[in-house]
Parts: sequence; C-alpha cells; structure tokens
Amino acid sequence: MSRSLVVLFVGLLAVSFPTVVSAQHISGAIRNLAPGHDSLLFLRSEHGVGPHTLDSVLLGEHGEFSFTRKSRPQGFYKLVLNDSDAVDLILDPREPSVQLEFSGVPLQRNIRVVRSDENKRLWEYKLVSKEAQAVRAAALREKQAKGGSDAAADSVIARADQLQREYLIGLLVGQKESFFAKVVRADMALDSIRGAPPMSIMRVFDFSDPGLMRSSVYDKAVLYFLRNIQAVTEEQFLPAVDSLMHYASRNAECTAYMLHHLIDVFATYGPEAPLRHLIDHYATSDPVDRNVGSCNVGQGACPPDGEHRSAGA
Repeated sequence: MSRSLVVLFVGLLAVSFPTVVSAQHISGAIRNLAPGHDSLLFLRSEHGVGPHTLDSVLLGEHGEFSFTRKSRPQGFYKLVLNDSDAVDLILDPREPSVQLEFSGVPLQRNIRVVRSDENKRLWEYKLVSKEAQAVRAAALREKQAKGGSDAAADSVIARADQLQREYLIGLLVGQKESFFAKVVRADMALDSIRGAPPMSIMRVFDFSDPGLMRSSVYDKAVLYFLRNIQAVTEEQFLPAVDSLMHYASRNAECTAYMLHHLIDVFATYGPEAPLRHLIDHYATSDPVDRNVGSCNVGQGACPPDGEHRSAGA
C-alpha cells in the first residue's frame, strides 16, 4: 500500500471515530490560599458507573496544578478541593486543553476559564443564572413583605426568567457541535413535554447517548418517564423499566448505568416489584447491583421532583 493511501486511510479513520483523539490536559492555578489549606485537588465524575474519583494532584507552591494528560469521555465532571469545595467542569475529547484560574476559594465564586470554549459557555451561563436568581430572591422578599401579593414583584420575576432564557438561547446559536448546547437542548426538550405520555420522551431524548449519560439531564429524563406513567399498581412499572433498558441498550455504558440507576431509584423509593424484576432479569451477572437492590426493598417512598439544574451539571 502506498504512503498516500495509508495517510488517506488514517484520515478516514479519524473522521469515522471522532472521539479517538489526543489526551486532554487540565491545568491552572488556585491563588490566595491560606497557609495550611488543603492542597489536594481531585477530578471526579458525578455520573455513570465506576469509580467517581478519577485523579488527584497536589497543588504547587503558588497553587498551580496540572493533571496527567489522559483522554476522558465527553461529559460533566467536577474539580473538588477539601471534599466540599467543588466546581462543574465539561470535558470533551475535541478540546485537548482545559485551563482554569481561581482567584481564591470557594472555587465556584472565583473561577475564570482561560482555555476551553465549552467551559466558557457553561460558566458564562452559570454567572447569568446566579444574577437572575439574586433578582428573583430580592423580588420574592419584597413580595413577602407586602403580604404575598405584589404585581410589580411578579413582573420582575417574570422578566428575570425571560432574560435568563434568552441569554441561554443566545449561547446556543450557531453551536451545533457543542456538548454544552446538546445537553441544554435535551433539557429544554424534556421540559417542553413534561407531563406528556412516557413514550413522548423517547422521541426527544436518546437514552443510549453516553455523553448525556454523564450529565444530570439523563437522570431527569428517567424520572420524567417514570412519573409520566402515572402508575396505580406496582406491575405497571415493569414494562416501563423494560422500555428504559431497551432504549439504553445501544450503548454498553448507558445500559450499565441505566440498570444501576433504576435499581438505586427503586431500592430507595420503592415499589418492590420493579426492583425485583430488574434484579431477576437484568442484574444476574452483576453482584454489585444485586447488593444495591437488596438494601432498601419495600421502602415505598415517592421519588422527589426532578430538580432543574442548569446546563445538565
């Protein structure tokens, strides 16, 4: 085979498998730490099955950090300092470098994204969301001070909601390939059919997408599907969990996570019938899931309403 044909073949492989790319480098610095402050920074995954602590690094003398270069699957992650101080982070194999600067702690209030378009979008929206939340909170306090009825406060709250949504939509314009945009669009699609028949969710959400699986919008889609069944008997959940397992089955990671997540949901909140169904029909080769399923059988509590978390983090 000639050299030119080899180069062409390698190029075609790169196009066909876009996630096979160079390792990612996460680096930056945390400034103005007090003497004796915890200097171990963790990279953690909040979604999916497997170890949640993926890597750790000691901060340098001036707070600088640099994680080992490694390719990580597309999704949401966290940088965690001192166990409780954490910031959301998007990792995408198409972005070989993520560089962050923190002017102090807590990390969320002092972050600046130096390099990474995905994380610039994420944190730009988080800043706008924080400002909108502050406006809403002030308007609510004013409303409560007036006995719970204040048309002016209601108008301020509605305007804050509108501006936040318009800003988010503006971030999505022209970003067809952005992972941040994909997660937000999936979240919006779910909200647009909230309360609709369960199978409507299948038309707007891909349960076999491993990127979505590494975001909070995946769990939200599962919750909406189960709630929209409006089951009155335990047995009505059985075909529902079969459907969810089926729609996740095109991807092995999603299949594993769906099983683990459903077992966790029903073990925690009940009812017992779908939990037993999952263990007997899907978890026969996974002793971890069997143990999870046997912890809290029959508690019967209702799952909480899905919390809307901006941008899927």
